[in-house]
Amino acid sequence: MTNETEGAYRQLCDTLALTLPITFLDIAAEQTVVMSSPDAEALRLAVGYEKTAATFFRHLPPTPDEMERAIMTVEDEVTRIRHQVDTQHPLYLCDPALASLAEATGVSANAHGWHIEQDDIERLFKRFEQVMLGRPASWEAIPLDNAFTARLLILREFMHHLGYLSVFIVNTTASESL
Repeated sequence: MTNETEGAYRQLCDTLALTLPITFLDIAAEQTVVMSSPDAEALRLAVGYEKTAATFFRHLPPTPDEMERAIMTVEDEVTRIRHQVDTQHPLYLCDPALASLAEATGVSANAHGWHIEQDDIERLFKRFEQVMLGRPASWEAIPLDNAFTARLLILREFMHHLGYLSVFIVNTTASESL
């Protein structure tokens, strides 16, 4: 996983002609990997979208209690590494599965993807809370999928607890080389 993440980090920087360091967040199935520079050691969180969904979400959508238990676990993992991440670097994610999350925020894409403010992620999470309480997901234009929910949760907690005010979600279909 680390070699794949390192390669994706370098390729992202090259493709977008990024010259400043970035923080790259890779929310994978079984773990989440964070890289703050190509030379830095990758930081691993023991939460991934499939692992989180399988461990905590017994219902679709999850119940509020299931979500609260998942939040506590993800929060613990994120805060464990908070002193090891340089939050001065912009936050980037590059995963085709995140396009639905970006689109659900309502933020318009640019040529490379989406620049999404933390407030937009929080609003999306609040809308999802309404779905957990019984509102139809279609009313909120949110995919009813526990993997989507786990990705949203991990990204939200990462941004919230590390103080990221925005995130760049790269549209990999717009960048053929990614």
